[in-house]
Amino acid sequence: ASAGATGEDLPMARAVVVTAPFHETADTVRRNETLSDVLGRHGIQGATLYRLLPAAPDLKPRRVPVGQVFEFRYVGTGAEPARVRTRLSPEAVLWVRRDAGGVWHQEIERIEWNPEPVRIVGTVQGSLYETLADLVPDSILPRAERDRMIYDLADEVFGWEIDFTRDIVPGDHFAILLERLVSPLGEARYGRLLAARLEARGEPHTAFVLTANDGGNEYYDADGRSLKRAFKLAPVPYRITSRFSLSRFHPILGIWRAHLGNDYHAPIGTPVEATGDGVIRRANRWDGYGLMVAIRHPHGIEPRYAPLSRLAPGIHPG
Repeated sequence: ASAGATGEDLPMARAVVVTAPFHETADTVRRNETLSDVLGRHGIQGATLYRLLPAAPDLKPRRVPVGQVFEFRYVGTGAEPARVRTRLSPEAVLWVRRDAGGVWHQEIERIEWNPEPVRIVGTVQGSLYETLADLVPDSILPRAERDRMIYDLADEVFGWEIDFTRDIVPGDHFAILLERLVSPLGEARYGRLLAARLEARGEPHTAFVLTANDGGNEYYDADGRSLKRAFKLAPVPYRITSRFSLSRFHPILGIWRAHLGNDYHAPIGTPVEATGDGVIRRANRWDGYGLMVAIRHPHGIEPRYAPLSRLAPGIHPG
């Protein structure tokens, strides 16, 4: 004990005795790797691997994406880790622990995300995307989550009545109320859009969310009318570089000819959504379209989406 200013003895904590020192390391699934590759680098292979996988049914070897992080804890000088930790989803963390007998046990830790309302008010400067990106810092929503929010606004909410490639101009005002989700780990992500008022060339548009019977979100205007229509205005929320025309000067062939479609400037890999409900008629490479999907709608309407970089799982005629 040591003497304090009053001359009294002050209590001291007992010394911590380390009986099993440990160290931790993290690794990531790399391109063209499998789960067994990353686990094998940390001594989990052969018989150990075959004991671990049945004990961790929530760890799906065929569904581990590139970039998934695994954390390993080693006790003492052991060659095999005593614990493996990885994030299965924003809501769940998987722990797999090895007991003294070498038996692995799975545990799922649930992460609770608490909703917080965030209000954004502003005036469009260059574009709505650039304006929102400047108004919403990374501390409120990371860039990827901010992009999700903007995509939701342009596609799921106002996708049936506003063409964001031409209807939103500098000077238009907007007010957005969104739901931000925060975890105990200090993470933040986009939840859903609660309400919005958005001008398109000075004309006001409103949206208010209601929860549907299936748990999804449905949006209505201030008069209670659904914002969902038979067809969306665009399959992707990006600007049009060339519009439908019966006479357009072809930039490559150098001749005047019909251009029977709209061209969108979208990055490769951008999800393309059908503008309405229908039945797929074609989903293959066809003539000058490249990889194309054609969808038949009532009254003989058949939009064609091309050229595509790839097809999503389950996309086929019928």
